Amino acid sequence: MMAALGIGALAMVAIVIQLVDQGADEFQVSVAATPPVVETEEAELTPTPEATPTETPPIVATFTPISEAPISRMVIALASVDHAVVALPLPADGVLSATEEPGVIAYYDFSARPGDTTGNALFGGSADGVQDGVFANLPALSRGDQIVIELEDGAAYSYEVFSVAALGGGPVDPSDAGCAEPGCPGLGTLTLIGFNSSGSGHTLVRGQLSPG
Repeated sequence: MMAALGIGALAMVAIVIQLVDQGADEFQVSVAATPPVVETEEAELTPTPEATPTETPPIVATFTPISEAPISRMVIALASVDHAVVALPLPADGVLSATEEPGVIAYYDFSARPGDTTGNALFGGSADGVQDGVFANLPALSRGDQIVIELEDGAAYSYEVFSVAALGGGPVDPSDAGCAEPGCPGLGTLTLIGFNSSGSGHTLVRGQLSPG
């Protein structure tokens, strides 16, 4: 600002020297007034408002409602399973086994219903050729394979395999299959037991309920 005032004063000041009568060595200086320099304030810029990010709503999985209709079939394409299902109660001795009907899979009706997102549905079948070995190919399954449970009213529930494991030989009780309490609490799971009467060990397959 001082530089601007100095330049303006040099440009605007008029110096008039008037000699007085008493002699040339005495004089008067008349200075014309210079208008004051007015400093102009810079205009404040209004900031551009930032765009408000739009939140993407979370994706909520939906599941087929639980049906109380009888279970009709189980289909596991990659294990050559397409068989009827019959309901069995918990035996008095608490030991699980395959159904005595050839080519039929047992659904243990003390466990959760298929489609229950808070339970574990439990099934069993022969895995060694007895009763046509309905679960003989369970060891060939791998993570991501599909298990479909069909009901008589047309409802169907799909489960995705997440575990294939071997159990020791001998009797199998519900706790061996993740069903230690009545109703088999779980997180929308299904458990298949492939019974092997030869003593070489049973097969345990677990699946997770898929949305749909």
